[in-house]
Amino acid sequence: MKPFMFSKLALLCVLVLAGLSGTGIVLGIPSSNAAMAEGGESPVIADCFGSKAAFGCQAFLEPFGCQGGEGEGEGEGEGEPGEGEGEGEGEPGEGEGEGEGEGEGEGEIIPGAMVSVEAGSFEMGDSFAVGYTDELPVHTVTLSAYVIGKYEVTNQEYADALNWANGRGYLTTASDARADAYDALLLDVGSSYCQITWTGSQFVVDTREGYSMAEHPVLCVTWYGAAAYCNWLSESQGLTPCYNTSTWACTFSNNGYHLPTAAQWERAAAWNGSAQLGYGNGSDSINCDNANYYDTTYCNPLGFASYPYTSPVGYYTGASSPVGCFDMSGNVWEWCHDWYSSTYYSTSPGTNPAGPATGANREVRGGSCYKGAFQCRSANRNGNAPPDVAADGRGFRIVRTS
Repeated sequence: MKPFMFSKLALLCVLVLAGLSGTGIVLGIPSSNAAMAEGGESPVIADCFGSKAAFGCQAFLEPFGCQGGEGEGEGEGEGEPGEGEGEGEGEPGEGEGEGEGEGEGEGEIIPGAMVSVEAGSFEMGDSFAVGYTDELPVHTVTLSAYVIGKYEVTNQEYADALNWANGRGYLTTASDARADAYDALLLDVGSSYCQITWTGSQFVVDTREGYSMAEHPVLCVTWYGAAAYCNWLSESQGLTPCYNTSTWACTFSNNGYHLPTAAQWERAAAWNGSAQLGYGNGSDSINCDNANYYDTTYCNPLGFASYPYTSPVGYYTGASSPVGCFDMSGNVWEWCHDWYSSTYYSTSPGTNPAGPATGANREVRGGSCYKGAFQCRSANRNGNAPPDVAADGRGFRIVRTS
């Protein structure tokens, strides 16, 4: 529990309350994690004095800055260096100053912003006839309604999830080399490209060249690490996890989070209601003003001296997909749920396809900050992604079926 400390403002609040009910208060202060969850717009109410008790004095206290209420706790491409609105505020007792019984640095998992995709049909595949044969035939797919991450999962979100899971004993290895669980590598912490570090007691986000990497997409995460994050986030929000961590089969009818199917990903990336756009930036073209990719040279919008040249999620504010997702072309490849098969489009079901039943590699989509325009096309399928490999250019976003 954090030390009991008074500020002048807090003392004023206490004095005001003393004349009313003698009860405790909490102070409304912003939380960086909560702000991240809604794109920097939504604070949570933090525990001011280590007490979660508050009473009906909110209206009276707000002019003084105090607030009543309960405290809330790839194979191909250019220059590839190392690759061969959400629901809830977390469970009670997991907020700031809480959770010592669950393990040091446990934190909480706050879901990032989500966007809704309505049920309906779209044309999936290479409608421009410029891609690979595995993008054919173009075919009609019907999807149930779902919500998908507005942004790629960030380093801060993933570090928070690792600390949450480690506090519950889910991690079998937590070290400066790796994070493991369920007999699988989740995050290659020891990679020079990973932006998350193990301090000996918790996972923290790095700073590079004067920039915090908190809002950059997580890198060096395996497919298993992405699926595990979905389960942890589901559990932390009181939802039913989708992935069986023994078989990694997904029960899509559960109400928890999962990785997007390739069809869900492609629909959210580029379908504008009547046609499939060429890229996931709301356009049929791509340049360094609307995507972080390789265009004769690296776009590298922050001017990093060394790789990785990622940008904060949502950096290109005017370049969302038709449904409102960001960075679906460039920045990092994104893990999909599906096993990859080059001939899947010839046999896939017309409604809610989820990929082949088995395979060797999982599908990744969207290109990355070191891939060219061809790889960043919305129809492009990359099947060179073994699920246990934590490549430096791969991240992910999440989905829930409505």
